[in-house]
Amino acid sequence: MTDLLTLSARAEAAEADNDNARRIHLAASVLLHFAEMTGSADSTEPADTVVTDLLTDLMHLCAHCWPDNGPVSFDSTLNTARMHYLVESDECTQWE
Repeated sequence: MTDLLTLSARAEAAEADNDNARRIHLAASVLLHFAEMTGSADSTEPADTVVTDLLTDLMHLCAHCWPDNGPVSFDSTLNTARMHYLVESDECTQWE
């Protein structure tokens, strides 16, 4: 999780000049907060485990709130997120 803290700080410093840095900082902050809430922040769990846990919890949320392929399904939202990511990835993703 230390690498995620470092990345978050670096991205925060660059977010005024780079939209993807802002997006990375926001996502890292949310992930770090989730890790703190679940107790993973103090463990040796790798960041990918925390990402998996958060995605799993979001899947449970979508299934509970919008069952039977209601207006919000995790899969359709993930597909939309992939499309947004591809468009946003065309922007400059590196910063100093």
